[in-house]
Amino acid sequence: ITLLSVRYMSLLFVLNISLLSVLYISLLFVLYISLLSVLCISLMSVLYISLLFVLYISLLSVLYISLLSVLCISLMSVLYISLLFVLYISLLSVLYISLLFVLYISLLSVLYISLLFVLYISLLSVLYSSLLFVLCASLLSVLCISLLSV
Repeated sequence: ITLLSVRYMSLLFVLNISLLSVLYISLLFVLYISLLSVLCISLMSVLYISLLFVLYISLLSVLYISLLSVLCISLMSVLYISLLFVLYISLLSVLYISLLFVLYISLLSVLYISLLFVLYISLLSVLYSSLLFVLCASLLSVLCISLLSV
């Protein structure tokens, strides 16, 4: 009985050790799986955060580029309107100067024509006066000759 009980006890001990080693290996496997899952979840969270950061940076760059394009278009519009305004003012100045020049030329022409007309009238009056003087002188000389011949 003792021998049998020793054998039974040793078999129980071996079974107990085997069972403990299986439990220990199972526990190690569970810990390993848990550790792997924690690492996987950490890696996934890091990847998710990195993806969010990349998306945020991309969105910021798109907004920055859009803002720059809007500012550039606004600046080009302002420059275009300013250029149109300057061209309009320049054209008005040229038209005003041209009009002044035409008026000046017209005034000079009128003055020149008036001067010519005055000179023509003066010349005609001088000629008329001279003709009258010559006629009067001729008439007087004819009268004087007639009186002297009588």
